[in-house]
Formats: sequence, C-alpha cells, structure tokens
Amino acid sequence: MLPNGLSPAHYDVPLSTVPENWKSLAPFPSHPNAHTYAAQDALPHLPIPTLEKTLEKLKSSLKAMALSDAEYQAALNKIDAFGKRGGIGEVLHARLEERREHEEQEGGRGSWLEAWWDDLAYMGYRDSVVINVSYYYGFDLPPNTPTPLEKPPTSDPSTPTQFSLSRAASTLRSALLFRQRLLKGDIPADKVKDGALCMDSWRWMFDCIRVPHKPSDYALSFRPADVSPNVDVGIDGHIIVLRKNRFWKVPIAVEDGAGSRRLLSTSELEAQLHHIVQNTTSLLPAVGNLTASDRDAWADDYIALAKEETNKGVLHDIHSAAFILCIDDVSPEPSSQPSKGPHGNGTSGSTASGSDPVSFSRWLWHGGLAGQTNQLGNRWMDKPVQFILSPNGEMGILGEHSVMDGTPTTRMCDEVLDVVYSPSFDHGPSVSVSTPIAPPQPRDFVVDADMETRIRQAKERSDALVDGQNLTYHLTEYGKKEIKGYGVGPDSWTQMVVQLAYDRWCLGSREMGGTYEAATTRRFKKGRTEAIRVVSNEVRDWLTAMRNESATDEEKKALFVAATKKHIGDAKEAGMAMGIDRYLLGLRMLVEDSDDAALELFNDPLFQRSKKWVLSTSAIFSKHFPVYGWGEVVPDGFGVAYMTGFDGQSYISSFICFH
Repeated sequence: MLPNGLSPAHYDVPLSTVPENWKSLAPFPSHPNAHTYAAQDALPHLPIPTLEKTLEKLKSSLKAMALSDAEYQAALNKIDAFGKRGGIGEVLHARLEERREHEEQEGGRGSWLEAWWDDLAYMGYRDSVVINVSYYYGFDLPPNTPTPLEKPPTSDPSTPTQFSLSRAASTLRSALLFRQRLLKGDIPADKVKDGALCMDSWRWMFDCIRVPHKPSDYALSFRPADVSPNVDVGIDGHIIVLRKNRFWKVPIAVEDGAGSRRLLSTSELEAQLHHIVQNTTSLLPAVGNLTASDRDAWADDYIALAKEETNKGVLHDIHSAAFILCIDDVSPEPSSQPSKGPHGNGTSGSTASGSDPVSFSRWLWHGGLAGQTNQLGNRWMDKPVQFILSPNGEMGILGEHSVMDGTPTTRMCDEVLDVVYSPSFDHGPSVSVSTPIAPPQPRDFVVDADMETRIRQAKERSDALVDGQNLTYHLTEYGKKEIKGYGVGPDSWTQMVVQLAYDRWCLGSREMGGTYEAATTRRFKKGRTEAIRVVSNEVRDWLTAMRNESATDEEKKALFVAATKKHIGDAKEAGMAMGIDRYLLGLRMLVEDSDDAALELFNDPLFQRSKKWVLSTSAIFSKHFPVYGWGEVVPDGFGVAYMTGFDGQSYISSFICFH
C-alpha cells in the first residue's frame, strides 16, 4: 500500500509533535501506468559488509593516516580486540543483522541505515545549512545570448531586465512541466549499465520542506496522495516568488475555458513576474535570514514567528509551494572573457556564463558578501529547490541536501534547460483566452519588535558565516580526452590533483584529517551514498615521491598509476555498499555503555582523525553548469567540487572557512 501524504487539514504550524516515520509520508504516484518508481520493489536491499573484511580495510586506511608507528600499533590493537572471535564486533554485527531484518520487513523503512543517516548526517546536524549542507548549480545562458549581458537601468540596478524576466518565466514553465511528469510517474528511472537506480529521494524534490525542530529537524511533503487516474496531476498548487524579501504566492494553473485547467503559459508567468517586480519597490524585513541561522536558533525563531496567526498562513504557503523563485537585487560581476558552450567545448551554442565564476558562485550560494550584496533575506534555505535570478538574467539553483542528493536535481535541471533551449519548446498560449488570471498574492509576515531583533541577530550570524568563506575556481586547459590518453580515469586523476594540492598546502602533514569522496549506493533500495576514503597507502607513497627531489619521473609515474588503481578499486567497492564508514556507523549506533572494547576503537584518536573529512569532495556532470559547489563539512576543512566530463577543459571549485 502506498504511503499517504500529510493532509493540510491535519497540518498546523508548528507541529506539536514530529510525525512518526515522517520519511514515509511523501507519496508515490498512484497512477497505474506510472513507471518512475516501477523498479523500486525489485531493487536489492542495502547490504551489510562482513566484519572481517571491513576491519582489514580499516587497518589499511589507518596506516595511511598514522603519524607514527606507535599510533598505528595502538589502533591495530584496538581493532584486533574489537574483531576477535566471539568479541564485541561480532555481537554488534549480529545486532545490525537483526535491525536489517526488522527494517526490511513490511512496515519497516526498507533500509537499516536510512533513519540513522537522515538524523546524523542531516536532520540532527545543528549548524547552518547554508555552508555545510546546501549546494548550488549555476546555469549556462541560452543559445545565442549576447555577452556581456544587458545591464539593468542605472537609475535602479536592482530592476530586472526584460531578458531576465523572460528567461525566468520560460524556466518556471519548463520546471512545472517537469514536475507534472514526475507527479504522474512519467519520468523514467535513473539507470546505470547494470540496471535501474533507486528513485526514492525524488519524492522530496517538489512540494515539500525541511522544518526546524529540536533536537532534530524533519521534512514534510504536501504532494497529494491516492490521486484518481482521471485527475490531471500536476495542475494544482502554487509557487512562491521572493522579491526584496517579500513573499508572493503565484498560482500555477488557470481555467482553460473548456471546464478544465492547464498550466500557465510562459507569457502568463512573465506577466505575473512583472506584476511582482512593479509592486515590490522597497525592502521588507529579511525574514528569510532566520533560515540561515544554526538550526537550534532557527527552531526557536520559528516557534516565535508562528505565534502570529497570519504568519502561520504564510509559512504554510511557503512549505507547500512546489518550489521557490528568488528575484535578487544584485547581479554577479561580469567576466572579462565569457566562453562559448559548456566550458568552451559544447555543441549547443550556449554561452557558459557572462559572469566571473567566483562572483557567480557566491551570488548563487548566499547572495554575495555581507555589507555588499548578501541576499540571504531573499532566500528560504529549507526549500529543496530554489531558482535564483539576477537582474541581468543570470540564473541557477540552490538546493537543500537533507533528503535528496545532488544527482536528482542535476538531472532535473538538465532536462528543464534542454527543453527551454529547444526551438520546439511549448511555451503555451501566447495570449490567454481563458478565465482572467488572478494576480499573485503578497504574503507578508507580521514582524513585531521581538522579531525584528531576531532577524537582526540572524543577519549578523549569516554575515559572519559567509564572510568567513574563501572561494577559488580553477579551470584547466585539458579535459577527459587528454586524461584518458594517459590511461587514467578522469575522476581518479582529479582526486590525485586535489591530494597533491592539499599535501603541498599542509607541507605533507596528515594531522588534520582524511578525504571524503561520495559514491552513490542507489543500486540498492533507499541507498544514498558511501564514503570513498581517498587517502590510501598508495596515495601516500606517491605524495612522498612528489616531495622527494631525487625520485625519478618514472618512479613518480609508477606510484601515481598505483594510487589511481587503488582509488578506482575503492570507488567500485563503495558503490556496491562495501565501504568502511556506513557499516562502522551502524555498529557504533548499536554500542551500549558496557561495550568497552567497542568504545576504545571508536574513540581512538587515529580512527577519529581518519573520518574527520578535511577534504569533502564530489563530482557531478552537466553540460549546463559552468559553476557548482558546496562548503566544507568541518570548521578547518575544504569543500571541493569538480567537473571532468568535457574533452577540452575541466574545473575545480574549492571552499574553505577561515576563522
């Protein structure tokens, strides 16, 4: 039986209690011909690795991170005590098997890891989501767009150009058409060579929200459940448009004059956007800044905000919106040399961007620096999908990561932009012949003196947060074709480049921590990611040779090839859910106070340092993203996003927080 969504009739702001097993409340399409999720039941469950093999991998990983033989030997002793026959490791493994059996039964979550991972990695995480959780994708410009982009009028640089609003309207319509297909179940499942991938997280792309709560957040879906096959799904609902910190509710459909409804056309959406711009001439209180605070502060502010009855209605409209469009007051700085095509190598004729990549990234991510362009008041950071629009027409997306990883939104953006950039794009009726369209509704919060203070404090926190970030962007002169010419995979090549850069930056020290690369485990039901531990003994040997002036080029190359082969092997095992970290997390969650041998291992300094991810790395590919990225996951770490899928160029974005 398909799960039921949360009925708005039973919804209050804030909820007095968190819905039990809230993850099950986002419904699947109920149409009999829906095929988006058709392969879900056939997917294998997330497996549990063997204790013995995992501990051997851990020993190898820790050796690469050890600062001394004594430190390594101390950790080995603890691993051996943990894994001995009849020891605590076998006890914990048996407990984990019991949990798996329970979760895989009917009524269970379907995965032994899901609830733990949702809470520990995301919902229980209490820092701001802006830097450490959210991610952004910058869009290329439509084909044949002249650059530099037209500037807004000098009398008011915050006024969007005609190109800007037209582009936004086209993108909104394409996104609504995509949403309609998804709600019907018409989006084909993601696939790899050996079969379909889990589509479970796609339920959390539209019509949902992350809600601040102590001690752990939760998410709510407002998608209709059990829709009749005769109902035209995807027509009902609304979007929220933010302009100068003001929230506008925009309906997405209109009566077509024949007794049915249809989605708004591009021209009708553009008219709605013009109305919003013309009727929002001054800044309102930056309530959106509250969502950028640490989660405990936001949870307190959320309760205070919802005390006012009017504000409950505004929050409900934000929560239940399909997605958000943020029309900002500022544009990223122009680039001195905009490139044609995806990073200069595409065949689409599009322009990668008219903007400086660092400025473009900062604008999308958090609206720029404090005191200059910070636009976090014009965001709602708990929404999974926010389209961001600048006055001069640059555009991108800001994603909330907690219940959906970046690959679904990458595909969504690619398909949305492919449709928009196609000459055959269906813009809908150019002139409405149906019932007159009601104008968008302003949805203004009631802000009293206490709330003004809370907003000011949230702004101070977010200013300090974004100004503490340093962001760099590096575009190589070569791409995957050249890399493969050396017999090396582009991903492994890039990981070695990152390792070498970090090794030189920290002068060969490994005192700070390890490197995380995300591997998808969506081959399995409810699978999300596993950690690839990039720092291996082979990588360490190569880095040592690179610092050794007496090492020959042949020696360095041989060690480099060995390091990349090790990385490829580890990545494949992680993709099959045979990594180290998710399994050990499962064992750690089942430790009791009396399990001393387990606590000794899990509290070991070397073990702790090996999973302190000072380098948080990952790669996606999109022909439409000239920039993308996220922040570090530890205070003294780096977030490293890279893209290697083009033949002529690749790029690496790096983020570090300075305190």
